[in-house]
Amino acid sequence: MAAMPSRVMDPRERIRVVIADAHDLYRQGMKVVLELETDFEIVAEAGSAVEAVEKCIRFTPDVVLLGQRMPGTAGIGACEAISRRSPDTKILVLAADDDDLFAALQAGATGYMLKGTPAPQVVESVRLLRGGQSVIPAHMASLLHAELASLRERARFEAPSGLLTERELDVLRLVAGGRANKDIASRLCISENTVKGHVRALTSKLQVSSRVEVALFGLQNGFAEAED
Repeated sequence: MAAMPSRVMDPRERIRVVIADAHDLYRQGMKVVLELETDFEIVAEAGSAVEAVEKCIRFTPDVVLLGQRMPGTAGIGACEAISRRSPDTKILVLAADDDDLFAALQAGATGYMLKGTPAPQVVESVRLLRGGQSVIPAHMASLLHAELASLRERARFEAPSGLLTERELDVLRLVAGGRANKDIASRLCISENTVKGHVRALTSKLQVSSRVEVALFGLQNGFAEAED
């Protein structure tokens, strides 16, 4: 019996990735690892933070693997710029240590891994990010728990709730549920700029400094909207 032909993956189904790191060998190594997977497409590489931002704006990848330390500016600065200019791109920070974990999350990263992480775990993490999940190494769980406790103390659910408008509460629920601005705008029938304005208002009224902290506040206080 003749063998059945293997299915050719539609290019639109592939996970489009930008690899950004200051070290050529590391970039090439990650490229080889990812290209062994049939559901990945490397759309660009970058050797500096500025180039990483430019490539993400140009190619709008599903995921960018972003080195923690690169020429031009810190990886955290690149996180902020990519989050702002290519909001649908998920950012996986590849770091030498956990020193920048919270700063990266606050700047818009949705994943944080150490560079020594085994290749199969990195591959699976990219898939998880594409699927809308966040990726934080298990050994950093205690650090994250401590930070959440600190945020809970700084943003107790007392007066702030009474200061939020009905629309701001709608946006808070969706942000806490992990929705992107584009999705929130579609669900609420408003523009993405209006969503951004509501998020800015939430950071001010809740006395937090970033979208991540808005989401954490919502999660801690039971605002997250259930997934469809």
